[in-house]
Order: sequence, then structure tokens, then C-alpha cells
Amino acid sequence: MNETLMEKVQPWIERTIGASFDAFGDHGTSVIAHPSDYDGIPLWGCKIGERAVIACRVDWVQPIRKIVRGQSTDMLFSTLGTYDLSRVTLPEGVGVWGISWFMFADERTWRPPEREDVIHLTPEEMREINGDLYWHSFPEDAVAGFAIMDGKRIIALAGVRDDGDPMLEVGMDVLDDARGAGLGKSVVSAAGRWILDQGKLIVASTAPFNVPSARTLRSAGLQYGFTAMLGRHGVLKVPPQPLGLPYPGAEVYNLYPDWAMNREIQPRP
Repeated sequence: MNETLMEKVQPWIERTIGASFDAFGDHGTSVIAHPSDYDGIPLWGCKIGERAVIACRVDWVQPIRKIVRGQSTDMLFSTLGTYDLSRVTLPEGVGVWGISWFMFADERTWRPPEREDVIHLTPEEMREINGDLYWHSFPEDAVAGFAIMDGKRIIALAGVRDDGDPMLEVGMDVLDDARGAGLGKSVVSAAGRWILDQGKLIVASTAPFNVPSARTLRSAGLQYGFTAMLGRHGVLKVPPQPLGLPYPGAEVYNLYPDWAMNREIQPRP
């Protein structure tokens, strides 16, 4: 991410994760307690370049320091790291999810919408949308939505929600039978244009397994900011297998047969 954009988003990152950039380890990962007045996610791991920090509940600081001591940031910010950190957090009802990539954009990086048939939806209209089908677009929390229709059916949707000044977040869903036509980029671009028109900055997040989403966000002008692990109340969830293909028609094979799958991972409830 360019330095100008990083300067704009730095205060939001620090406020969100509960740690200043000065708290990041110079050569590895530092572990600090959240400020006493912090009211957010119970654990944030944030990696920018080779510097990283884990900000968490005060009673987790010492046991997590033992875990990260001597650990490379690349190995820590991986499935291995989410498992190791969950050894501390999961007995307290917090599973560590990761990794996620957080991406940002402003006027300089954003790319305009490519279609004129994107429909602007109000918050009231968004709340009427099926949240089980379009859950990435957070319809219950959206302050605006942007959709492409096929008749009366929404086939691509981007929702916008307030993530705290100056950030508005974009989330996106494209129905299976409409993928591959650039509809995701069109609704995301329209959402981003609206966000910028409000005088705000754009943030979005995706996971490494979600190849189509990462490609869409990059193509719309979002730039990588940091890698995150988040402690969330509830069960420990593992990422699914990679989505998408390197190119249409490419052959991709599952390394493991059914008998080699991890039988200790429970099915989605």
C-alpha cells in the first residue's frame, strides 16, 4: 500500500486493533494488552511487513508470549498460528480466525464502475434481503447496497457498512450461476464510488482461500494493508478449501482422498 494511503488509514487501524504502530515488534511479534477502555474484538493479530503485534485481554498476554517466542511471523500468521493461539483463547470461548487480508482504497486508487445497470439499495431494502444467501454483504447492518438484477432476482450484491470513521466497509456476493462475468467488480466499484462520494475511505477484507474475492478487490483498486488474525466469541472455525481456478477450465486436484480428511473437524452446524 502506498505511503499516503497508509497515513490515512493508520489511526483507524490503531483504534480498531487496540494497539499503536509503535507497539509492533521490530523483528517479530510483540504481545500487549488492550487498553483498559478498549471495547472491541478480544484478540487482534496484525502483521505489516515483518513487524507484527498481538493485542488481547490482559490475562492472555503471558501465555501468548510463550507461544510467539522464537516464532517467525509467517508461521504465526497461518493456520498453525490460529491453532496455537486458540490453545489459550478457546477454553474461554474465543476461537481465533485467520488469516484475513485487510485492503484499503481512496480516490487515487479507486477504479470507476464498469456498468450502468447497478441499482442503489437503501438500508431498508437491504434488510429485506435473505441474509443466509447474501451474508457477505451484511444486509442487516448495511447503510447502502448495490445490486445487479436478472429480472426480479439479485445476482450480484455489494453491501456497505459503517466500520467507524473514516471507514466504510464493502462486502460482496455473486450467485454461483452468475460468476465469471465481472459482476462482482461492478457492484464493488459502485459501492466504492458511493463511499468516496460520502468523503470516506474504503475497507474490505478477504481470506487467502477466497481467490475470486481477492482478485475482484484488487481489480477494483483496493490495496493490501495488513494481515490479521481475529479472536471471535464462539467455536473455532477452519477455512474451507481454495475457491476458484487459476483460469477458466484449469484442472485443479484435491491432494487428499476422503479417507485422509481430518475426521476431528465437525461439519458446519
